[in-house]
Formats: sequence, C-alpha cells, structure tokens
Amino acid sequence: MSTIDTQDPTGGPQHGQNPLEYLAVGGLLPLPELNAQDLARATSESRVAWLWGIMGKYRPGDAHGDFGDLVTLQKVSLDTIRCARVYAYEGALWWLSMLRATCGVAGITLDLHLTLVTPLRPGEVEAINAGFVREETYSPEPKQVTAGAKEVVVHAPADKGSERGYNVDMEVV
Repeated sequence: MSTIDTQDPTGGPQHGQNPLEYLAVGGLLPLPELNAQDLARATSESRVAWLWGIMGKYRPGDAHGDFGDLVTLQKVSLDTIRCARVYAYEGALWWLSMLRATCGVAGITLDLHLTLVTPLRPGEVEAINAGFVREETYSPEPKQVTAGAKEVVVHAPADKGSERGYNVDMEVV
C-alpha cells in the first residue's frame, strides 16, 4: 500500500503519526533562524518598500500568493497581514522567516495564528526544487529594474505645428 493510500482522506496526519507532530500553527511553526546576511537583506529598505507595496495593492480580505505560491498571505487591515497557508517546504519556511523580520522593521503585524501547514506528497520537494531552478524564483528579493534600464531617457520630439513649441522629456525609472 502506498503512502498516499494510507493518508487520511481529509489530508490529516498519516495513520500512526502523532497529530501533534503534524500540526504546527502560530508560534509552533518551525521557522528557521536567519543568519546575519539574510537578516540584513530582510530588513533592508527595499524589502520594507516591497512589503508596503504589497500592503497598498490589496484590500482587506484579499489573498496574495508568494514564493512560488508556497506561501499564501491575506491582508487583514492597513497594517496587518496573516499567513493563511505555508507548504511544509524548507524554502517556504525560510521565506516566511524573512517576511517576519521585514514586518518587524516595517511596523506591520504578521499574524501566524491558525496558519495551515500543508504537507508535501512524496516527490513534490524535487518538483518544487526543479521549478525554482527553472524559473529562477528562489530569490527572496523582489524583481527590480536593472541599473541600465534606469538610465534610459526618452525625449519626445517637439511638435513643429504647436504654437508653444516646447519639448516634453520623460524619464523612465
């Protein structure tokens, strides 16, 4: 009999598995400690700005999937988000630990109570790892415009038929 066949149809713990080992919510989430480099990155201005951008984009109740949709966040209020679900994947838990540090600096409450930890099926870790390598989405940094693109300046030609005859410049940043 395969592992999938012995799993509770509701998605609960495997038969014979201690339910307390399976359920990890709130303060019991196995979030890893961040090293100094990760902590510096998580608390950087760019990460705080990214987080406030996410907070400004959604209405209370809206959900946001991140880290390859392995973490589902929900906006609760202007300064509170909650983690609705995280997959039991080491990288997703690391990302959530990074988010916790970013929230602490940004003054945003990250509610981890009642976070659903979704277990992975056999073989899913390998598929997720392959997906991150293929899509290059493993980086916790938000995608940003390259420095070369920031230097692009577009000049609109002067309208020769215009009485004002002024030229409008537009800088792409």
